[in-house]
Amino acid sequence: MAATPRWKVYRDGVYVASCKYVEDAAALIGMSNCGDIRDGRNALKIVWREGREAFSAADSYDQVAQVVHNRAFA
Repeated sequence: MAATPRWKVYRDGVYVASCKYVEDAAALIGMSNCGDIRDGRNALKIVWREGREAFSAADSYDQVAQVVHNRAFA
């Protein structure tokens, strides 16, 4: 049985999706230019907020993943 996807995507506080990979969550947020990524294994701690970061998720999914991993595993 597969593990539950860790990364949760929310838009305006409403749950949208779960993703196994941060890059996939970043792609969802990047397409809509809003939302946040939460860590499902850390009491839904917000690890990315679109519009409040130094760059947009649409600019680089890999950079989003790096920021999210740094925040989630800090």
